[in-house]
Amino acid sequence: MGGGCPPRRIRLCSDEESKRETGGVFSMDLTNQNFFLAHLKAVSQKDSIHTVEEIQDSNGKKLLDRNELLEPQKLQKLSQAQLKKPIYACIRFMEPLTMAAIRLHMQKAMDQSPGARLFERTPQGQQVALECLNRVTLPLPLLNLLTIMSKRLPELYTHSLEVTLICTYIGTLHRMPFSELVNLMYVGLFHDIGSMFLSPHLLDREGKLSWSDWRQIYTHPTLSYTILKDVQGLSPHVLAAVRQHHERIDGSGYPQGLTDKKLGELGRVAASAELIASVAQHKSQYHLTTVLNANIGKLDPAVLDTMAKVLAGIGSDDAVQASDNAAIYGLIDVVNDALARWQSIDPPSRAHRALEKVANGLSAVERIVNESELSADKLAPHDADAMVRLKLSQKTIGAIEEAKYQLLQVLQDVHRNKATYMAIEPEEISKALGRWVAETDRRFKGLGELAAAAAANAEPSQTNGDASEAASDNKEELLWYCMKNGKKHGPLSALNVMEFIQKGELRPVDLVWRAGLSHWSMVRTVPELFNWDTKLAEKEHQ
Repeated sequence: MGGGCPPRRIRLCSDEESKRETGGVFSMDLTNQNFFLAHLKAVSQKDSIHTVEEIQDSNGKKLLDRNELLEPQKLQKLSQAQLKKPIYACIRFMEPLTMAAIRLHMQKAMDQSPGARLFERTPQGQQVALECLNRVTLPLPLLNLLTIMSKRLPELYTHSLEVTLICTYIGTLHRMPFSELVNLMYVGLFHDIGSMFLSPHLLDREGKLSWSDWRQIYTHPTLSYTILKDVQGLSPHVLAAVRQHHERIDGSGYPQGLTDKKLGELGRVAASAELIASVAQHKSQYHLTTVLNANIGKLDPAVLDTMAKVLAGIGSDDAVQASDNAAIYGLIDVVNDALARWQSIDPPSRAHRALEKVANGLSAVERIVNESELSADKLAPHDADAMVRLKLSQKTIGAIEEAKYQLLQVLQDVHRNKATYMAIEPEEISKALGRWVAETDRRFKGLGELAAAAAANAEPSQTNGDASEAASDNKEELLWYCMKNGKKHGPLSALNVMEFIQKGELRPVDLVWRAGLSHWSMVRTVPELFNWDTKLAEKEHQ
C-alpha cells in the first residue's frame, strides 16, 4: 500500500519564518512554559541534556550559551523569563527516544492496549500501521517532546500511542489514502502534547477538579496546535485535527465548539479515537458500545458505523453481581424522572434553538434508556431480598453508568454556561430549564451521585459548602438574585430574600441564586443553602 512513498521532510520553521508569524517571540504563556520546564527539570536530574544553540529571552538577551549542560538551577533561571524560542527546540538529549524505540512501544501497544486490541481482526491493520510509522520523520523538537512525555508522563505517552493506532485502524477500514494514514499518525502522536504545558495535577484521575481546572484542561488542544504550527512540513489537516480532537459535530465539544461542516475528516477520526481509547482503557467493551451509541449525533456517523461492525459479537453478556443494587435502582429512577420532567416542558420550549445542546444530550440519555430497557419497573425484583441477590448484565450496568454520565454532562453544560441559558428569551423558557436543572441536581444530591461523578469524569459544580466558605471570606459574594413575578430581582441581601419568602412573594418553584454560586436552586432548598448568610446579614443589619 505504501510502497515507494518516501518519508516526509519536516523541520521547525526558521527564525525568519517564525518572525513573520509571531513577531519573533514564541507565543506560549509564561505559566504554561514553566509547567513544561518543571518536567524538564525533573528529567535533567537523571538524563544529560545540552543546549544546541544560544537561548535568549523575548528581548534577545542571552540566558544560556550553546553546548551548556542543563542543570536544575539553570532551568530555574529560564523560568523567570519569556523565551524567544521554545526550550524543546534548543536542547538535545544524550539518550533521546528513537524511532526504533517508538516502534517497539507501538508494537507493545498493539498487543496490550485495550482500545487497539479491538481491531485485532482488521485486515493488515498492524502491518499498515507499522508501514505508516516508517514514513514518520520527527525533527529534534518533536522528538524531544516525546522523549520528555515518555519519561515524565508515561500514561499519557501510552495513551497517545493507542490513539495513534486506533486512528490508523479506522482510517484503514475507511480506505483512506496512505498519505492521510501517515497524517493520522502525526495527529495521534501529538494530539495531547499540550498537556505537558498544564499543571500536572490536572492529569490526575483521582483528584477532584474545580471549574478553574476544567477551563485549563479545555486549552490543551489549542496548546498542542500552538506547538505544532511552528513545525514546517506538517499538513494543515494535521494541525486542524489536533485542535479538533475534542470537538463534536453537534457543537458540544471544545475548544471552539465547531459543528459538522467545520470539522475535517482527520479531526472526526481523531475525536472518535480519543473517546474509544479513553473508555476502553477503563471500562468494558459493553460499556464502550453504550458510549458510542450515546454519541450518535456527536461523532462522525461513518466512524460509528465502522465501530458497530468492529464491536459486533464481542464476548458474552455475562451477568455480574452489582455491588449496590439499591443505589442502582435509585439512579435508574433519577434518570427516568429527569426525562419525564423534561418531556413535561411544552414542546415549543424544548425545541428552542438555545436548548439544542440540552435536547441532544437528553435524547442520548433517552436512547440509552429505551435500548437497554432501563426502567425501574422492568428491572425491579419482587422483594427486597431479591433485589440484593439480583445479578445485572455487564451491558445493563454499562448502560446505567453511561446514562448517568450523559445526564450529568447535560447538567454541567448548563452550569458552565449559566449566564447564556439565563439570558434566553422568552424568559419562561429559561425559568423552565432552571427548574428542571435545580430539581435534577437535588435528586442527584440525594443519591450522592453528583459528587462521585464530579470526582471521576464529570465537571463538578461548586458545592454548597465551598460556596459558603468563599462567601464568608468575601462579603461582596453576599449578593442574591431571584425570579419574582416573572422578573429578575437583585442584587439582594440574604435578609431581603428571606423577607420575600416569609411574605409569600417567592413560591416553592421559583428560582434563587447567588453571585459566585455555580448552580440554581429552588426556594424550597434555600434555608439549607444560606442559613449562615442570614445570620451574618441579621448581625450586619443590627
